[in-house]
Amino acid sequence: MNKTTKCSPEIRERAVRLVQENRSEYPSLWAAVESIAPEIGCVPQTLLDWVQREEVDHGQRERSSGCALVVIRVMAYELPEAGQAQARGEGRPIQYRTTLESKKPNR
Repeated sequence: MNKTTKCSPEIRERAVRLVQENRSEYPSLWAAVESIAPEIGCVPQTLLDWVQREEVDHGQRERSSGCALVVIRVMAYELPEAGQAQARGEGRPIQYRTTLESKKPNR
């Protein structure tokens, strides 16, 4: 059974501020989050999500959309295989298409 508790915005702000203020004392962001999360009473991944969302909101971190991440993962998986097949003289040349090009209606 999942335990869900809502933290107040004040607690979230305090937790994020604690991570940001003490980040330099730890070797990584994750280490800081793991240390501070139990003090706040939340799971480290939740606190990490709050910190990253705050960084995106303030322009300190670039936001990647979920769709872009899926495309990157698919390309990382499929392109090496296609390149290897082409190097062996098999298959057809690799053609790169954007998502919009592949979804054009046939007229």
